Amino acid sequence: MVDTATIDVITETTRSLQLEQARGQPFDYKWIIKDPRDQEKMGGLYLTHSPQFTALSDQQAWKLVCYQGNTGEEHTMTVALVQTQPDNAGVQYVDYECKVWDQDERHVNASYGCVSVRGNHLVSLVDFPRHSWEISKAIVIQLKLWRKSVNAGYIQPQRKTYLHDSGEQHAVKNLSLDMGEALLSGMFSDVTLVVEGRRFKAHRFVLAARSPVFARMFLSDMRESRDQEIQIPTSNRDCFRKFLQFCYTDAVQNVELDAIGLLLLADHYDVQGLRWVCEKCLLAVMCAENALDIMLVADLINDAKLLIKTMEYIKPRQEAVYRTVRHDELMATKTSQMLRMKWMVENYKIEEPEREEPEGEVRELLV
Repeated sequence: MVDTATIDVITETTRSLQLEQARGQPFDYKWIIKDPRDQEKMGGLYLTHSPQFTALSDQQAWKLVCYQGNTGEEHTMTVALVQTQPDNAGVQYVDYECKVWDQDERHVNASYGCVSVRGNHLVSLVDFPRHSWEISKAIVIQLKLWRKSVNAGYIQPQRKTYLHDSGEQHAVKNLSLDMGEALLSGMFSDVTLVVEGRRFKAHRFVLAARSPVFARMFLSDMRESRDQEIQIPTSNRDCFRKFLQFCYTDAVQNVELDAIGLLLLADHYDVQGLRWVCEKCLLAVMCAENALDIMLVADLINDAKLLIKTMEYIKPRQEAVYRTVRHDELMATKTSQMLRMKWMVENYKIEEPEREEPEGEVRELLV
């Protein structure tokens, strides 16, 4: 009888050895945060960063940032990585391993995977409970980075380890991770989506459950309901890969790099969760250089909320926005749309917030 446990151990050992040979030696960095509860706050939320360090090349400087309130959850702390002095490589993929401990070397949380990084953009690595931050005398963050990624074809969902109240350590292989692995492996797939010549193996029931558009497509008499391969002409393959990742795992990293393309896909396939994520991201990264692009896409998909927010941003900054190179490019290629956008901004009136009447004794004094 074959000992399957032994085979699993040998397979995992071989895989780890192959990864080390492919990626080379990692850069190792340890950050110790003493007295976490006494760290600085911004807007009432914890926000602290590590000293700057050089990693992967002499031209790249990095920092770790630990902050509270990622995605609006104030009970969560997030460890993120940011390039403060990037080299000229542009976007690059790196493998990472990030572990969080307390002062007694108890494991708080950990994650590993592949992320794409770009200068001055925060990349979330791992979350952990805020109560661990507030009750610990020190938080230790151990980071490993590999410059040569063996996973550059995809972004791997985070595998998280939580420390339960019982004090026992549990490895949580959650649904998001399992679904992500199903997408990557293509096991039991029953449809292939072709984007710019690249084939993505997928599962009809997942696509139908996540997208009403795919559901109608597979239930109708359209050719796509019978064909094993479906051409997707409206997207680039990198953006569509992130779209599929969200459909399977309900998460996607580095949204800001493809936020407009992902928003168009979310609108086209009616994936409301991804649409909300993209809108939040675009509002957060809006600046003079991209405001017009955001306004154009908001108008295209009839997103009234995003359109209003964009006009409110552009209205007091028209001179700066209209002096950008991107403005000139859009005026040359989309003249009629741009003239209409400018007219809308010029005639938009920003409503002043209503003043609340003072109550109680203060009102009596004013009267």
